[in-house]
Amino acid sequence: CWQNGLSGCWGNSDCTGSFSGNIAGWNYFKNGGYGLVVHNGVNPIGPTPYGDQFIALDGGQAGYCGPGNTYVEQTVSGFVSGQTYQLSFAISSEGSQHPVPAISRIGVSLVNATPTGTTIFSATGWGGRLWDTWVSHTLSFVPSGSSVTFRFEHVDPSPLIKLNGVGLDAVSLNPPCVTPPAGMVAWWPLDETLGPTAS
Repeated sequence: CWQNGLSGCWGNSDCTGSFSGNIAGWNYFKNGGYGLVVHNGVNPIGPTPYGDQFIALDGGQAGYCGPGNTYVEQTVSGFVSGQTYQLSFAISSEGSQHPVPAISRIGVSLVNATPTGTTIFSATGWGGRLWDTWVSHTLSFVPSGSSVTFRFEHVDPSPLIKLNGVGLDAVSLNPPCVTPPAGMVAWWPLDETLGPTAS
């Protein structure tokens, strides 16, 4: 069916959302945390199954850094107001501080779209390496205009313990099918040979 084109491409050179190469196009802010890092899966970190790099959003550390939540955000344009879209992404936990597992969390907030406020998502446990276990999440949203700003922000665990950074990767958007223009009776999908039609 007709797909609504979106611009923004998540600021990645390969347009996959897998943070391969760099994080150009993303704005980020330390916000009291101890930093934002792009990791490449070198032992004992990762790897990510989505490419060669991922973003680690770090926050406070128990005992010496205090609460803080690093975030990244990007504005994407080309939406149709009132349509439903789906944001997809994957996150992972930095590690574990025995006896309390550090299940990392991320908060997702949208500007110029519903839901409003921050939706919090949790990663799973870990398999012995930092950020080595990934879980996928989705968030349905409805834009209020043609552009939406997406913010991914580290959320401190409770209680605050060490190794609570959250890995972020595989960010993507699933645009809906757009109603065909009035008067259109048939079209040929671009990925099929001439012959089949949809009407």
